[in-house]
Amino acid sequence: MKKYKKLSYFLFALLLVVVVIAQRAISSDAKTKDSGKKAFVAVNDKLINFKDEQPVMKDKDTFVPIKDFADAIGAELQWNSVSSKTIITKDDKYIIINLKDGTAITNKEKKFTMNTIGEDKKAMIPVEKVSKYFNYEVSYISGTSIVRIKNQNATLTDKELGKKSEEITGEKVTIASNKSDEDNKKEKTKDNSEDKKVSKNNETKNNESKNDKVKSNKNKAKGDSNKNNTKDKEVKNIQQVERQVSQDKVVYLTFDDGPSAYTPQILDTLSAYGVKGTFFMLGPNINAHSNTVKRMKNEGHSLGLHGMTHNAKLIYANPEAFTQEMDEANGILEKVIGETTKLTRPPYGSKPYLKQKNRDIAVSKGYRIWDWNIDSTDSKKARVPADQIYRSTINQIVHHKEAIILFHDKKTSAEALPKVIEYLKANGYRFETINKDMVPMNFWNDTRMAK
Repeated sequence: MKKYKKLSYFLFALLLVVVVIAQRAISSDAKTKDSGKKAFVAVNDKLINFKDEQPVMKDKDTFVPIKDFADAIGAELQWNSVSSKTIITKDDKYIIINLKDGTAITNKEKKFTMNTIGEDKKAMIPVEKVSKYFNYEVSYISGTSIVRIKNQNATLTDKELGKKSEEITGEKVTIASNKSDEDNKKEKTKDNSEDKKVSKNNETKNNESKNDKVKSNKNKAKGDSNKNNTKDKEVKNIQQVERQVSQDKVVYLTFDDGPSAYTPQILDTLSAYGVKGTFFMLGPNINAHSNTVKRMKNEGHSLGLHGMTHNAKLIYANPEAFTQEMDEANGILEKVIGETTKLTRPPYGSKPYLKQKNRDIAVSKGYRIWDWNIDSTDSKKARVPADQIYRSTINQIVHHKEAIILFHDKKTSAEALPKVIEYLKANGYRFETINKDMVPMNFWNDTRMAK
């Protein structure tokens, strides 16, 4: 009898477990409709063809890949890989999106929260918030997963677009609503009225378009001139609104192979001009010049690693060697200042030596791989004259609004530095240091930032 009772209790408990799991599954399925559900996005009368990432509905927002969205509305997209900011420009409006801190700012200097999904150029943005800023109307076509953004160029009603897109979406258009029957009747009457209105408006537009074309042709030259003036003003305004966008000129002074006997002179110069630098250091030199490294930290410079040997045959001997050297140098750095760093610069640059497997291991350990886009040429031979270093640097920098300059802790580099800084200041460059939260810039375009 006791055995039967135990069996009954067991079966009852099992039933409860099944019920709980089923309820959670139902709840989870309900949440999925609002979190991560696939969505379709249309601009006016056409669904957007997303190439890689697909839009999703999440947290009551629909997120779309930023590049495909910009292309679909005819906007210009600019990307700042160092500051992780992107700017979408359309006509006389722009919006700057900071993917790092989830904020955005407009040309009217209005700053607000902008939640995004993903990183870098694969980031996804909330379509409704951005579309409305560019004067698009946003609607959710009833009975479908279609989010439609439209302006005066739309010719179809929402229902017509939903019907037209059935083959692509696989969703049969129904007029589902939580409203009462009476409200639905009113809505249906309203829809029919709107359909007629749209049709009538289209006829009116066609009649008016001829007159508009005449006016347009007359004002074209004037309009183009005003547009160019507006663009010039916008570029200046962006710099005032947000200093780290792609129009802004920013420079990163970086120094390799140190510390050395000349590093204190470099630090003196940076201090005199109120500028910070980023130092990619060799492990043995960190050990030999520990006081200089402590000074770097105390004065607010950014510290990175350059390995141990600076020997291509050793540091790139196998996929693990690069990371092993960085780990060893990091251990020395920690003994000196009590901290480690995630910033690395491969000796001789990441290409061609630092191949995929090498990078995979480094990234898995949390390292960021940084190269440069301006070579001061101070290491082309044993002693490059200071004036040559200066001329080589400024001749290249005119082509960069975002400059990462490669120097070395050498005598003539230290001598050239004051003149280089003066030139950069005179030409409106802002000085920044590289940090672990920035998207890496390297010759492989490997922007991974594993924790």
